[in-house]
Order: sequence, then C-alpha cells, then structure tokens
Amino acid sequence: MNASSIETDQNVSDLNSEGSLSKVLKVQNITKRYPGVLALDDVSFDVQRGEVHALVGQNGAGKSTLMSVLSGSQRVDSGEILLDGNSIKITTPLSARNHGIAIVHQEFALCPNMSVAENVFIGNEPTVASGLVDFKRMRVETIDLLAQVQVDIHPDVLVETLGVSEWQVIEICKALSSKPKFIIMDEPTAALNDHRVKDLMDVIRHLRDAGHGIVYISHKLSEVLEISDRITVMRDGKVSKNFVNKGLIESDLVNQMIGGTFVKPDNHNSNKKIDQVKLELTGVNDPPRFCNVNLRLHRGEILGLTGMLGSGCEDLVRALFGIKPATSGEIKLDGKLIQLKKPEEAVRHGIGYIPADRKKEGLVLSLSTYDNTGMSIIDRLSHLGLFSYARQKNLANILIEKLNIKVSNPKAPLKNLSGGNQQKVSIAKWLARECKILLFEEPTRGVDVNAKAQIWQLINDLTKEGVSVMVISSELPELMEACDRILVMRRGRIVEQFARNDFDEAKISMCVVADT
Repeated sequence: MNASSIETDQNVSDLNSEGSLSKVLKVQNITKRYPGVLALDDVSFDVQRGEVHALVGQNGAGKSTLMSVLSGSQRVDSGEILLDGNSIKITTPLSARNHGIAIVHQEFALCPNMSVAENVFIGNEPTVASGLVDFKRMRVETIDLLAQVQVDIHPDVLVETLGVSEWQVIEICKALSSKPKFIIMDEPTAALNDHRVKDLMDVIRHLRDAGHGIVYISHKLSEVLEISDRITVMRDGKVSKNFVNKGLIESDLVNQMIGGTFVKPDNHNSNKKIDQVKLELTGVNDPPRFCNVNLRLHRGEILGLTGMLGSGCEDLVRALFGIKPATSGEIKLDGKLIQLKKPEEAVRHGIGYIPADRKKEGLVLSLSTYDNTGMSIIDRLSHLGLFSYARQKNLANILIEKLNIKVSNPKAPLKNLSGGNQQKVSIAKWLARECKILLFEEPTRGVDVNAKAQIWQLINDLTKEGVSVMVISSELPELMEACDRILVMRRGRIVEQFARNDFDEAKISMCVVADT
C-alpha cells in the first residue's frame, strides 16, 4: 500500500474544518439479503455535503444494492439510515427525494420526443393554481438548472436532437430539480468518450463546490482518482477499506477490490498469422451515417474501430448485422458476395453481434442463463417441433465452464448476475451458434477491472480458434493493448488506419477529435 494512502477514521470523517458535525448522510450496519445471496453484510458508509465520495468494487460487490437502499428502491433487513445524526426512514424513491437524495442512473430514462424542460421536470412538473402545468415556470427553472451546471442547452429543443453527453446533463438536471442535498451518480461516464468526460468532471466539481454531497460509482478508476475526495472499496457485500484520496494509485484500489495482487494478462497474441481475408467491404454506403467504407477483416484478427459519438462506428457495425443495412456497396465473405439486409441473414452467414446495451438489446434479463445461452440456436435445439431442454442445458453448461461464468443457479433470471457475467452470457449466445465473425460494441462498458481482463482474454482466445473480431470502443488504451489494427472514423468515413507497430495514444486521440 502506498505510504501516503490514509485509511479514514469514521469519527474524524464526520468533522468539518471547524470541528463541528458536518451535514452528512449515513447508512449504518446495513444488511440486505436476497434469496441465496447476502448482498450487504453489516455495511456502514457516509457522504458529506461538499464532497465527492467514490464507491468502487467488482461487479456483485454490493455497490448497486447499497445505492438502491439510499435511493429508496430497496428496503433493508437491518441497520439504519441517518441524516445529520437523525435516524430516517427511506422506503420509496419519493421518500428519498423528500429527504434530499437524488440518483442519476447509468441508463437514461428520457422521452426523446419531449423537450429538455419537459424531461427535466417529468413527474415533478410545477403547476398553477388551477392544477395545470406551469410551462413558463418550468422553462425558466430549467434554464436556471442548466446554468447551475454551466451548460448551454436550449430548454425547448427535443431531446432526440441532442447527443449522449447532453442526455447525461439532462439527467443531472432532473436530479437537481428536486433540490437535493445529496446526488448519487451511477457510472455517469459509461456512455461518454474522453472528450465529453472532461466536461462532466467540470460539472461534478461545480456541484461539489456548490455544497452538494456526491456519491460517485464507477469502474473507471482513473476517473475515481481524479474526481473523488474519499474512496470506499467494497468486496463481497462488505466495506473492504476506506481511503482519503491522497497519493493513491490505481493498483492500490484494484488489489483491495480483488483481495490480492492483480496480474494483468497479455491480451494480444503477437505470433498469430493474419493473412486470409474473411470479410471485405468495398464502397459501402448509407449517407450520412457512413460513406464509401472500404475495409478488410482477416481471419483471427482483432480489428478496432474508434471515433467520437456520431462518427459512424456504431452505424457501420449495425449495418453489418443487418439491423439498418447499407444502401450500396459490396460486402464479401470468404471472397463471395453476400447480402446483409436483416439480422437473420447475418446470423446465417456466421456473424454475431454483441451490442453495447446488453440489457436492452443483447439479453432477456427475465429469462435464465440457460435460456439466454440457447437463444441463438433454438432451431438447432428443436426436432420435429419439439424443443430439447436437455440439449440446451448441456450446451449451456459447457459454455458456462469455458467462459468461467459465475452463476449459482443457471435456471434463475439473468438479472441476478453481475454485469461482467451478463456480458459473458451475451458472448456465449453467439459461441453456441459457432459464429466465425463477432462484432463487439463497447465490450467492457460497465464491468469491473477483473471482468475487463477476462473479456479481452476471451476475445483473444477466440481469435486463436480462427474467429474474426471487430470491436468498437471508446476505451483507446484497451484497443491498443488487444487489437492488431485500429481504424478511426469521423463523420461517417474511415480517415486513418494504424498498424500495431504504429500505435500511439496521442496520435490516435488527435485523429479522433481532429474535427472538434
């Protein structure tokens, strides 16, 4: 442990510079059980007004459950919640809001066809004496909230016309509209690229300086170290350690998260031969989403695509899976022209797609691990109209072992699994289909450092078996570590290609943001 890292003392952390009791929100000796799982085990945690207190840990460590308790969506089995030293009851999201607690969820909950102001005050609209919505006041107060976070967005524009970074700001303003004392931010930068993350960090600092207490949850430890005043590490449903953020480095946190020394695996096979062209695109178009795309994906290659939001990377990959196909150009598989007009055609040609939003697009969380794993091969698991559950179970168990999926009951709903294990199931679904081309979109979004290493190791192992992989990611260091080549897209066009020997983070980053 770094000598300058200081473990906080609970009594000292409650005192401000004058030595008096700070405005502080606490959970004390909280325990929460689910069927077969002890999610929180005698957990104590606090956040003061005017500080950023980060909460980190592996998937399944208990972070989300703890925040669900604070935000009123889960009730505790034992323990208490205190505000400024007084015991309070938080049993619903409304009661949390009444106590001055708001949460900014990782997943956006916005209405695209409504204005910014309408989204900011949705469910909390100001009214006139007659009970009708006071749109003038709502608009004025939205302008004030946007000014608080120092962001210039017109309150009347439709949300669907804005980018993801603006959506995140709107979610923050929604939280601020209830005039909270404390704000919980759950993976607020998960959907943002590096350029937009810096803007959000400025917003968080401004909120902290204005006196808000902020709980910051993130798997991106570099951001945690940059923005937080204190850091709490959770492991296996318990608080593992508390730190004052002075002199800490990432390895201090990682080792505490996993309960040992983390050894980062080598996720690149430098000895593999990349010669046979598996997939070739020539003049592929669907303006303005992407224009005149020419690329080759080789057998056993990991090809990275990166760019700013709206660069065309996501649109191109979705076109290759037939979700919204290209309007012109040629696509060849093993030298033969193919059509990819709908996902069924892509699947028939051995192409699998792992989307960034696994919960909404990649998996069915209400179904089991067995059901999700067999979803892509229902036709192969059926004979004469009869589905073989035994074959589904046997295949799923093989893949669970191969991918090291941590699941206590494969028959239970998939929503009970951690984010990293859910991602592995989304990969297993396509391995069951024996796909030879896999298209990954942000494969490590929302997963912890250990799960990230496992997923990249899995991708590397697949290429050793001859699978060709295309990966879209805003995590440039991860791409540089694992990929054989990296392509940069801007405004729908491939503008630069970097061979592995030419990888340079500064050069690639400058290429990504050249037009901004």
